[in-house]
Amino acid sequence: MKNNQCWNMIDEAKLINMHTLRFEQLQYECYTWERILSFYTLENIHQKNRLSEILKKQISADFLIEIEEYHSKFMRNDEFIYSFKHDLGILVRNINLAAVNNLEMNAIIDYQVTDIRIHIAVFVQEFNSIQQQFNKCLCDYIC
Repeated sequence: MKNNQCWNMIDEAKLINMHTLRFEQLQYECYTWERILSFYTLENIHQKNRLSEILKKQISADFLIEIEEYHSKFMRNDEFIYSFKHDLGILVRNINLAAVNNLEMNAIIDYQVTDIRIHIAVFVQEFNSIQQQFNKCLCDYIC
């Protein structure tokens, strides 16, 4: 009987350790997403500043229309980043509540993590594409 209890204690310790490791991994991943969002916030600011510099120059009406489209895209990027930061804040709060109360991860947290992973990956890809298009547009116009 004592041998069984010993194995149960070892199994319980492994579960607690895995539970702690999962919380730590999710917290690390959230921190990574925060850094990614901070980077793209700064990149979006740089793009809008570059757009402002171009608007100070003499440009054609056709080019102005293109520039306005990019301005709209940059503003949408701001909205996406704000939304991601909000969703990430909710996820971090849920993870911390679960960790403090020693609760198991639930389906809501799993869904939030999966949702953020997918949406940030898509956002990064789209952001980079817009940035390349914007730079090419400027180069085509200026050069």
